[in-house]
Amino acid sequence: MTQKLSRRDFLRLGTVTAGGLILAACTTNAPPTAAPTAAAPTAAAPTAGAAATTAPTAAAAASVKDRLKALGVLPGSPDHNKGWETILPDVTTPASADPIVIMGAKRVEIGDTGVNDDPKTSRPWNINMELFKIDWRVAWTAVAADLGTKYSLAMASGQLPDWMEDLPQSTYVQMLEAKSLADITDAWNASASADWLKKPMDTYLDGKAAWSYAKVGGKIMAFPVAERAANNAKVLIARQDWLDKLSLKMPTTLDEVKSVALAFKNAKLGTGSVPIGLNLSMSIGRGSSWGGGGWYASADGITGAYGVISSYWQKDASGKLVQADTLPQMKQALGVLRDWYAGGVIPVDFFTLADADAMNKVTGGNQAGLVYAPAWATQYGVDTSMTNDPNAKWSWAPIPTLPGGKRGNLGELPYHVINGFRSGFANVGRAIESFNWWVELWEKPENRMHGWENYSTIGGIGGYQWKGDVISPADATKIPPSRPSFGPHWDRGGTYMDTYADAHTNALIESWKSIPADKQDAMQTFLLNDPTGTRSAYRQAYAYTTGHDKDDDIFDQYTGLPTPGMQSSQTTLDGMRSEAFYAIIKGDKPLDAFDDFVTQWKSSGGDQITKEVNDWLQKQ
Repeated sequence: MTQKLSRRDFLRLGTVTAGGLILAACTTNAPPTAAPTAAAPTAAAPTAGAAATTAPTAAAAASVKDRLKALGVLPGSPDHNKGWETILPDVTTPASADPIVIMGAKRVEIGDTGVNDDPKTSRPWNINMELFKIDWRVAWTAVAADLGTKYSLAMASGQLPDWMEDLPQSTYVQMLEAKSLADITDAWNASASADWLKKPMDTYLDGKAAWSYAKVGGKIMAFPVAERAANNAKVLIARQDWLDKLSLKMPTTLDEVKSVALAFKNAKLGTGSVPIGLNLSMSIGRGSSWGGGGWYASADGITGAYGVISSYWQKDASGKLVQADTLPQMKQALGVLRDWYAGGVIPVDFFTLADADAMNKVTGGNQAGLVYAPAWATQYGVDTSMTNDPNAKWSWAPIPTLPGGKRGNLGELPYHVINGFRSGFANVGRAIESFNWWVELWEKPENRMHGWENYSTIGGIGGYQWKGDVISPADATKIPPSRPSFGPHWDRGGTYMDTYADAHTNALIESWKSIPADKQDAMQTFLLNDPTGTRSAYRQAYAYTTGHDKDDDIFDQYTGLPTPGMQSSQTTLDGMRSEAFYAIIKGDKPLDAFDDFVTQWKSSGGDQITKEVNDWLQKQ
């Protein structure tokens, strides 16, 4: 599925790249009209035999800046009165390299706008073609729920794309068994940047965790990328105006959470016919096994105070891995939730509320004044609450503990997103060379990569536009969809190589507050513009959760692929657990019903899985 250009293609298309533009003294630039990260199912991309859409030029000596400027895709605004310059990394791919086509599968989601497969409207495509001679093409797209089916069909028909984005774990296992994936060990060792690809992988936690899924038998069989560190680790968010009205302080212990929640409820603060003290969703823990997802208003911050996270495998005193749902500490945490439910601290219908539904009680309804939520919820959701209620003021604090206890937050292995190259693909090294450049460009905040004017970016600001010497959000009508890009930053869910990259960027933005307003460039002023204080609250809360993840967070100690027992019994066990936990919390069953659940869990496949995960542990 990779093809070199013919000489005919070379002569026909040789003036498309920046070098060609330099030689032709052409000053007409293509307008910025594409969005690199939004995509939706579209017609099939060109077949494997298609040739690359452009060619190398004689401008090998031109700098990266000159090449991109001539092409009309230079990021930054160095010539503007209040502009800034984006520092561009060096390029290792020779300008004389033969262009290649790489076919890639792209994950999309319902609601993503359509893909315009004209590559010349895509700035990332043009840069990849100019600097690395890579013509990235969309083989096909699929929503997350359909990825496994699409990959299985492609594998059965022998039509796997060169680059396979966001491989589901079960599909990854199948591809490993079928030898459908390329062993990229040599290409990684030879081509991956020591600072920007290798270092984040080799230094995260114990230096092994980031490789948990990508390395199999010592070989690199997948290309791992990371979500943001501590992305769903919780802080406690509270209505500060309600605290002030009742002369209360932010809770620091679970007992204080109960007291403050009941005070809010009894004072009938907030909207709705039934006041809510502490907002809670159906998610006792994190993950798909809990229907809500566990990313908002979940109970993991409560169970974590007892040292357990639901669905996680944790070590007992002997060093053996045990399922946290079966530990005595989980029974204690359920006892607290049971007490809170009986006392009206949490919603009577919490077990029906998905995370998004619980979030709406804060954003749209202003019904709740306390919630365990990720750092990003100090901005997203809170800002809507403040719009709906001009009197609303919110603040945040670290999650509460038991008296004198240790804080136990939700830890997640961020390097769980795996991408693969198909077996037989011959240009893994070239692809990695391009990834090196993009990662350094985006993840070194001092480079000041904020994307391009009137063009959606992955930098979290949704694009921007100039109005005189002032920057404002981009006009969405000027950003039609276009061919997306591929690699570490272009996964639909938002991914990085360094899981702390976003935290580093946030820290840099916060540091700009020390620059006098009249000395700031327009982008600094734009990003620091924060009339409600929610942007800064988010950056500070995220700095806290990422700065304390190694000390506070509880991680799942099993990082292997699904075991045979998990594949055959996990769904049944998860349902058994949900039914028991909800019944205990609601008071439908006594707290001691937990012991019956543990016995049933072990005899229904739990013991087998426990043996399998400990066999895995012995091999690590």
